[in-house]
Amino acid sequence: MKKIYKSVTSLALGILLMNTTNAQNSNVNANSEAAPISTPSASIVMPSPNALFDIQFSFFPEDSVPTTSIAGVGIVAGEIWVSKWNSASLYRFTPTGSYIDSFVIAGVTGTRAITFDGTNAWVSYNGTTIKKINPVTHAVLGTVTPPALTGSGNTTIRWITFDPTANGGAGGFWIGNWDTDILQISMTGSLLNTISAGSHGLTGMYGASFDNLSPGGPFVWVNNQ
Repeated sequence: MKKIYKSVTSLALGILLMNTTNAQNSNVNANSEAAPISTPSASIVMPSPNALFDIQFSFFPEDSVPTTSIAGVGIVAGEIWVSKWNSASLYRFTPTGSYIDSFVIAGVTGTRAITFDGTNAWVSYNGTTIKKINPVTHAVLGTVTPPALTGSGNTTIRWITFDPTANGGAGGFWIGNWDTDILQISMTGSLLNTISAGSHGLTGMYGASFDNLSPGGPFVWVNNQ
């Protein structure tokens, strides 16, 4: 995970490491979705965690339900939501990691990322739009179509994180794909800011989180495979 911009969290930073682990073993795990730009060898050794954050809580969803292919995780209305990149199913857990149930969002499959604005959930699913979701009924409340991602041939939206400070405090999102420019957009999809792919240099982005607690921030943290 790399700090790349002073400016938006809804995702649990520690849980994002689940995706990193899958990616590193992508060539031996058919349930992983790895960046096509640079795939590490099977002999790669995972680096030790940097001593920046203390892990407050961790759990393995696969201990409760058959959730191989986990891609997305988000804290939504006091619950932990987990998604699979190759399935329509999402799974709900309590804050302590106890399994609640699974559900499907009508018209949405392959959810890669989940974020929460304090009222509604938002999901990206490797498409060109973002879906606004009622956290109780799981119904789609709206669809946002941001500007097309640039800087790469990967123009779909693989990850998203909510930024409450964006657009003068009205809120917005940061979005991107493996190796694209990173865009900051409003709640309705208007472009607010761009971090070029040439500037950040990341080629395996698959998850991000907004941090307004660390000294010197706020920051956007990106999980880079």
